[in-house]
Amino acid sequence: MDTIQMPKLAEPKDAAAIIANCKAIGPIIDEEAPEMDRIGYLTPRMKEVLVAAGCFRMCFPARLGGPALGFRDQVKVIEVLARRDGSVAWNVKILS
Repeated sequence: MDTIQMPKLAEPKDAAAIIANCKAIGPIIDEEAPEMDRIGYLTPRMKEVLVAAGCFRMCFPARLGGPALGFRDQVKVIEVLARRDGSVAWNVKILS
């Protein structure tokens, strides 16, 4: 089986970029889902992809170099992820 390559991601500096990144990594989420279901947690690859997409930094304040997404934008990010895999979305919300 061929592994889906990491897509070119936007710099995760704002909500639009992070949401676009989450849409772009959708095929990787789909590919990793069976293994995550089997082991019961995020795979190392999935963690790496989510970090690159900016998912775990979305709440960081601007004064610390983060995008400082408001609640509405955070929900949009989680919604995009949840359409692919609810457990990925849950992990991002809990860990961001």
